[in-house]
Order: sequence, then C-alpha cells, then structure tokens
Amino acid sequence: MRVAVVSTPYTFASEKRGAASLHIGYIISILKNECGVDVRYFDYNTSPFHLYSQVIKEMAKTKVQLPIRLLYSEKLYLLNRLALEEIYGVPESMRTNSLFGINAGLAEKLSHILTLAFSSIVTEIFAEECDAVLVFVSPDITYALALCNLIHAENPNVPVILCDNYTFEPATPYFAAPLTRKDIYGNSVETVIGFDPLTPVMEKMVPEMLDWIIIGEGYDVIRTIFNSRYGTSNLEGVTYTAPSKGQSEPVFPVPALTAKNGVTIVHSRQIDLDTLPLHEFAEMREIYEAAEFEITRGCPYNCMFCERSGMFGNLIRSHSLEYMERLIKHTLSYGFKYYTNIDTALNVDEAKSIEFLQMLKRNKIKFPYQANLRGRRPNRELIKLIAETGCKEITIGIETGDEHLLESMNKVQDLSILYDLISSIAENQMELMLFLIVGFPTESLESIGRTLQFVTNIHSFAKIDVVNVELYHAGHIQALGPHKYKKYGIEWTKPQDLKEIESASRLFLEPGLYGQAKYKYGMDRFQTHTALEMYTSKFKALGIENFVCHTVTQKWADK
Repeated sequence: MRVAVVSTPYTFASEKRGAASLHIGYIISILKNECGVDVRYFDYNTSPFHLYSQVIKEMAKTKVQLPIRLLYSEKLYLLNRLALEEIYGVPESMRTNSLFGINAGLAEKLSHILTLAFSSIVTEIFAEECDAVLVFVSPDITYALALCNLIHAENPNVPVILCDNYTFEPATPYFAAPLTRKDIYGNSVETVIGFDPLTPVMEKMVPEMLDWIIIGEGYDVIRTIFNSRYGTSNLEGVTYTAPSKGQSEPVFPVPALTAKNGVTIVHSRQIDLDTLPLHEFAEMREIYEAAEFEITRGCPYNCMFCERSGMFGNLIRSHSLEYMERLIKHTLSYGFKYYTNIDTALNVDEAKSIEFLQMLKRNKIKFPYQANLRGRRPNRELIKLIAETGCKEITIGIETGDEHLLESMNKVQDLSILYDLISSIAENQMELMLFLIVGFPTESLESIGRTLQFVTNIHSFAKIDVVNVELYHAGHIQALGPHKYKKYGIEWTKPQDLKEIESASRLFLEPGLYGQAKYKYGMDRFQTHTALEMYTSKFKALGIENFVCHTVTQKWADK
C-alpha cells in the first residue's frame, strides 16, 4: 500500500517557512516501520503556494479598495475567503455581498490562483498511484479545504484522512464542528458557525471529501487503520453521512478503508510517548533547515487563549531519559542547521529538563536550538544548562504587561518574577523572542501602553531578537468558546451594515468564524488598529529587527 502524507500551510507565507515536524515524522515512521506502508511525502513549501501568498499580500496592501476600513489581517482573510467561497460555490457569500463592494471577477481570479497553488501536489499524489491520503491540517483551514476539494475532484474513491499538523494547535475540530455543532468540550458553537454561509456547504462537502477526521494526536488511530501490531480494536467514533446531521452508533471495530460512505470522527487516545518509534525526517531534510524535538508534552496551565490544555488536558507526559538520548542522537544525525524545542516550556517540569540537559553535557552533545520558557521564578541551574548545551534564543509568552489583563486571561504570571527570569536569560547571553497578544476582550489602549513600557524596560538589559504580536481569536472553538462569552461581555453577530462593522471589535472571515465580535469591555477595531501602530512605532524606535504581526513579518530594512 502506498500512502501520501501531505503538510498544509500554517498561514500566508511568501517564502519557505517552518521546521521538520516531529509529529508528522512519528506518523511517517509508524506507517513505514510498523505498518509496512510505502510513504510519499508532500510539503506545501515545494508547491507554488508562496506565489498565492504574494498575490494576496499585494492585493491587501494596495490593489483592493473597499468602502470600509479593515485591519490588514481582516483584508487578508477577506481575500482568502473570496477564493474559498468561489471554489465551494457558496451561494450567499462575500462574492455577492454589496456591503464590501467586491469586484465580481476578483473571487474567480483568486480561486484560480489558489487552485493552481495546490494542483501540482494533487497531480503528484495520483502520479505516484497513492492508495490513501493523510492531510495534516494547520489552524488556517482554508488551504486544507481547498486541497481536499481538489483531491476529491481528482479521485473521489481514494480515502482521505485528516490529522492535526501541530499537536499543540488543533485544527481538526473546525472540520467536525459543522457536523457536530459542538466544540471539543461538547458545548454548542451554533452562535458562531451558525452565521457562516459556508457551514451548510461544509455539512455536505466534508463527508464527501473525507473518510476520517482524527482529533488529537492520532497515533492509535493511524496504527489501527493501517494494521500496526500496536493498534487497538476498541476505537470509538461517530459516523456522519451526507446530508444527514444525525449521529449514528459508535463505529466498532474501526471499519476498513473502502469507498466513501461518510466521515468517521474519532477522538484519539493519548499513548505512552516511549512507545513511539524514532521519527523519520528523511522526507523533510531537503525542505527545511530546522527540525523539532521534544522532551515533554502537555501543559498544567489553563490560559484562556490557548488550546493545549483544552485539547490534551493538564497531564504532563514525558519520554524516559533513555528514549530521549536515542531520540536526540537520531534527530541530530539528519544534520539540520538548527533545532526548535516544542515543549510548552522547559521550566514546566524542571527536573525532567535538567535531567535531559545534563545527559547532553555528559555526552558532549551541543547544538544550536531555540527553547520556550514560562514566566516563572528562574532556576539558574536550568537556564545555565540550556545555554551551555547550545540554545541561542528563548521564547517567552509575555502576552501583556498589564497585570489585570493577565488575570483576565487566566495567565498565571508575575511581572516582577518575569523580570528576574529575563535577567537570568540575558546573563547567559541568549536572545529573546517575545509573544504578545493584542485585542483580548478586556484590553484597553492603557494596557497597550503598560505593555510597551514593560518591553522597553526589558530592552534596556536584554537582547530582543523578535517580537511576535498575535491578534486574539474571539471565536476560536477550541479556546474561548461561545459558552464562555458571557464572562467577557462578547456579542457575536452577522455583518449587516457598515455602521455595525465599524462599531465592532473584530471582524472574522475565516471558515467557521464569519461574523463580528463586539467586546463590552475591550477595544473596538479602530483602537486595535491604533494599538498595532503603537507597537510598530515603538519596536522600530527600539531597533528591534523583526516585528511579526499576525500574518506578516516586517523587517525594517525593507521599508
């Protein structure tokens, strides 16, 4: 049997981005070494997708004039939305919405370019005579929707299995939600997806395009589908068959891959990480300069904006030291230029991290990597070991410099302790990548000012390499679900007229998130725009080389 493994884009990217995925590497190894499957790997970085991104960005900056002022990110997603709706033939859509004044031929042009971006991958899949396709989807599901539609159109009888590309940023629930009308907690998401004219189209198309939606890590399900000796016979799923919205009895045992007769949604079980085979990076080595590695998986915290704890619970799992020694030597044998640690943070389980780093020192293993730390009281032994084993950059999710806003986010973080942590990082000559959130439902311009002062203070004694600003996703069905909106005074409505959009906090145009969110306690859209301008001006003045804002990386030298 020959299986295509396909990695889809994470976001707009006009140049090669990302790192060799450890998660996909595990799946490839399971298929090859346990199931005897012949694997063909396909990566969006080798497709013309970058050309599509360049077109979208150029149009958003200069070419598309609208009767309403949109945030740059809103305009990007509007154009993405136009392309997808044209591909799916959504009847009541942005294409026909006079509110936005869209040129009639624009959607057709964009859909043609997006189709071209992925058509080469689809052609190669079937030229290789693949018997099944595993599509690894990232949070921006537009691209996976377009790709799966092309695969289905080319050969509707080839089974398609949808998996998450990143185990810590789940996207598969977006595909399940139009069918189940629930989030991963079991709460209704009707108030969000109910506004989306794409929802009824997805209700029909998802069961036609997909055979499996695997929510979670998926190792147990993949092993069972492809008959690994490590598989299980007691997977339970919910089968949906278009056009029915009803729920059937759980599938038991898992049916064989046959011609399409519906989609099976399965919640994967967590496994002992040491039972995973050593990952396969051979297919990715020629594409990426960086590769991922991992010591622990999971997060004990419950930050309101994050999907990890909601998706995988608060349990921390880890590899044994013996496994990690084999794993890291195996990873380094591929000879990547640098590496990134994808643990939630190396100071969540400090004892396990110190044990791992001491093992590296004993074996005289040193390599360039990036790691994450949480804003906790510094363990100086740990930080020293991180630096001594080759770490060049530490990533920290500061989110905000406003303590009241941190409390609202349920982000357990003391700013004075964070100063101490960053001081220790600076003393060990490691650079910083800082993550900030803009547009949380209780944020104000005063909060932005406090964050800017906090970053300025850090800049006085530490080297800040990158600042990454993320616009908050109020409608994220894995994070702040509709059942939690009441706490923040969020109203979710369908776009109706210019006046209502102008008074909204955010306008969402991504699949499943069509509508406007109004924050009772937070900023409106124009204040959010002002906040982004404040960040841009300050970071430029501070001489921070890279400022990453949501979907666009800006280098001041390019200005």
